[in-house]
Amino acid sequence: MKTLDETYYVQALEAFIERCDQEQVTLAWIRAKMPSLLKAVRWPVSTAEVVSVVGVGSGKGIMDVDVLKLVQQECPENPLHCIGIEPNPDELARYKKTAAGEKDFALGSTTFEWHEKISEEFESLLPSRPDSRYHVIHMFQMLYHVRDMEETIQNYYNKLTEGGLMVITIASKDGNDLLKAFDDYESTIPNLHDLPAQNMKRYSDDVLPILRRMAILHHSETVSYQVDVSECFVDGSLAGKMLLDFICLTNATCVYQSLAESDRSALLNSMSKYCKAGIGEDDRGRRMLTLTFDCITFYKGKHAQSVCNGVA
Repeated sequence: MKTLDETYYVQALEAFIERCDQEQVTLAWIRAKMPSLLKAVRWPVSTAEVVSVVGVGSGKGIMDVDVLKLVQQECPENPLHCIGIEPNPDELARYKKTAAGEKDFALGSTTFEWHEKISEEFESLLPSRPDSRYHVIHMFQMLYHVRDMEETIQNYYNKLTEGGLMVITIASKDGNDLLKAFDDYESTIPNLHDLPAQNMKRYSDDVLPILRRMAILHHSETVSYQVDVSECFVDGSLAGKMLLDFICLTNATCVYQSLAESDRSALLNSMSKYCKAGIGEDDRGRRMLTLTFDCITFYKGKHAQSVCNGVA
């Protein structure tokens, strides 16, 4: 997948995060749904055994910390070991700072192992850890960046304990206004599908067939959130440019790094058709789009058959 310069990509990602409630919505989902999911995990019988949690693409660790707290509640007497995998050093440093400030982790029973690596680099280490097994593995909004989704999912699934839980969040096509806007815009580009695809647009529709091929029982739930795209419509706005670059990178078939003015206007016109006015006190006069992602959860082994409700 063609990507932006790494430093600029992180800045563009921050511009996106600052203008949407994806993090808050994801945290709300974790706090509402993860407790019951974790209760169904087959935890160690002995309180002396270490409970292991892996976060792939941890970012600054906001989701990881919430998951760890919930795991602690399930296994309060077990030592807890967390592996954080994140290639960006600044993001990983923020994660370390967040973890160090959590009093729940300061008693010595929770340990951390940090890997400043892309997922594939960590996956290459797995054969050297033949005895390592993990009780919970989560991948929040990171499968867009791996070379081979099926291989990555298989590699981590193989390292789950029997009865372990895996959680994936990834963009959904259902109710996704941004996807509709790009479909409208790209339908006006002559011979678009004759061009080599520069972007690998990935959605839950790409993950679910993989799980079916692997014969994994799974549950999928669609969650919606809002993004404020007002700055994209402001001429000369650097924040608007970064936001539009990030939106293009993650939604377009082609990478519009040098979007001509006429094309930019056409794209914004397509986006404006799906914009809604903000309704919150702080959002009045803002242009909001609805985006969606799917939360996909599954357990390993025969244990999954007795705990997986609503197979997708």
